[in-house]
Amino acid sequence: MDTIVATVIGALVGGLVAYFLGLRRSRYERMEEQRARVLAELSGLLFGVEEGYRRWYLPSLRGWHTMSEVKGEAGEKGNDALDSLNALTRCYHLNVAWLDPGVADRIEHFIKELQEMLLSYGGPGAGNTHFQVTPRGIEIATRTSR
Repeated sequence: MDTIVATVIGALVGGLVAYFLGLRRSRYERMEEQRARVLAELSGLLFGVEEGYRRWYLPSLRGWHTMSEVKGEAGEKGNDALDSLNALTRCYHLNVAWLDPGVADRIEHFIKELQEMLLSYGGPGAGNTHFQVTPRGIEIATRTSR
């Protein structure tokens, strides 16, 4: 009789331990899947920011003929670049809890540095058509493409 009771208790305890370990593993796997999705989304947005700002910084070789064409193109590219930075910032703040603290710090530093550089001269727009070829514009292009 004692053997049967010990076997039943052992099976119950073993079953409970296995259940909780399996539950913990399942939660960990879902957390890792979510983290991977967030990192993939942020990577795509980081690429979009880099590409948007690079297109805006680098002078276009489209053969503009008038200053109004230059201003229109620069303003449009500047607005696209700002939109990409805003999308990255929004995604980062919505998902920062899923990120490793070191990764979160690096992304936040990148966003803040880019925002500060943009604020230091007034941001992309029709009035800043020659900024792309100034030393400061080249510095920003170099720093964002790292």
